[in-house]
Amino acid sequence: MSFTLIKGTFHAVNYSPDGDSVRFKANNPENWSQLIGIPPQLNESSHVQIRLIGIDSLETHFKQCQQSVKWALSSAHFLLNNLEIDNVKWDENNNIIIKANDNIEGFILAKKTDQHGRPLAFVFKGKIDIKDGETFFLPLDLFFQSINYQSLLHGESYPTYYRGL
Repeated sequence: MSFTLIKGTFHAVNYSPDGDSVRFKANNPENWSQLIGIPPQLNESSHVQIRLIGIDSLETHFKQCQQSVKWALSSAHFLLNNLEIDNVKWDENNNIIIKANDNIEGFILAKKTDQHGRPLAFVFKGKIDIKDGETFFLPLDLFFQSINYQSLLHGESYPTYYRGL
């Protein structure tokens, strides 16, 4: 399956990331137009919420029903650690990150957005020697490096399936 490779930076300060979503700023915002579906909604900082495709985890701030905060935070910490976002300080309710070393370089592989306009993506820290915005087929060895796969492997999330994946 082909994906659009989008390079950029990951962000956590003033957000509520959990184990299956994180904020991302594309180096080239025009790359968002290559995705199928509802256009991503960029905030005033040009950040968009990325939904890690193929996984689901407990929510750190879900209000409608009781979820284990212990396991939700474990999954969120796993994601942040793997993105190398460190020195994280949450607010007193563990809802919003008020301090962290973020703005971490990385890239995503996305094809479409969900019903909320969030890009469904495989997430990677670091650099890749492929042109930003290229159509890219995800090789198995790179898939195993994705934070999506690593989260499943380490029991921090569970699989979820999307039509067409």
